[in-house]
Amino acid sequence: MTTSNAGTFPYTDEDGTVWLAFSDWGEGKRDRILMCVHGLTRQSRDFDFLSNELKDQLKVIEVDLAGHGRSGWLSNKSGYNIENFLRHIDGLLDYRGISKMDWLGTGVGGLIGIHLASRTDTPIRRLILNDIGPSLTINTVQRFQDKFSNPPAFNKLAEVEEYVRASYAEIGFIEDVQWSDYVIHSINREPGPSYTLNFDPEVLGAFKPENLWDKYDRIECPVLVIRGEKSTVLDYETAKSMTERGPMATLVEIENCGHAPSLMIGHQTQLIENWLRETEQLDEESEN
Repeated sequence: MTTSNAGTFPYTDEDGTVWLAFSDWGEGKRDRILMCVHGLTRQSRDFDFLSNELKDQLKVIEVDLAGHGRSGWLSNKSGYNIENFLRHIDGLLDYRGISKMDWLGTGVGGLIGIHLASRTDTPIRRLILNDIGPSLTINTVQRFQDKFSNPPAFNKLAEVEEYVRASYAEIGFIEDVQWSDYVIHSINREPGPSYTLNFDPEVLGAFKPENLWDKYDRIECPVLVIRGEKSTVLDYETAKSMTERGPMATLVEIENCGHAPSLMIGHQTQLIENWLRETEQLDEESEN
């Protein structure tokens, strides 16, 4: 698989300039754009298998948040927070001239999506939340930070694979070729014979207890919530409440995985493709 286009753009504020990376898939119409944003410690290439499936129907834009993947690291580490990520996304939308899009967010990428979709002038037409909801408990946040706050360096690629498979086992079953992609895009090759994980450990400061129900209740666009049935990040009670208030989301649970479903394997990518098609048809019917 190869992306059709990869680029960066500079975002400048009082703390300086950070270069933020994105990749485009497909040549879809400009009014059919799906923006995919990863969770903390991950990066945009997690969406490659999904993007490859969707690229003939719409344009997919994968984004690396600051401190992740190909994007630069912030000099002011306190800048790793939802509000700053939102400013970066606003900068990207302005840079790309995007006024309307669909949004798929995993983890923190989903929290950003909730913020954006709650705006009265939101650019989001449809929202997909992958294993994230409007509330995060302090226990959930602490478990996540404890798990990733001191990532090791590795001398061998085999050590990286063992660590990544163990650390992200909750994504559920994926094929070996998909694990290979997942591992390769999880690392930086350091000078000399060593590897480190492909994120700034300070990004974990962006993962904080949240209560976004007031924003969620203001969302008016169609919402799809995907939950890993064993998730400790999005509990079933919260997910069910998301179907009963605000935008009355559609909830789908993925068996045999926790946080967060990989969105790499056939039935998961098909789920998203089908929902986008069905809601597109409903939107067209309401306009006619």
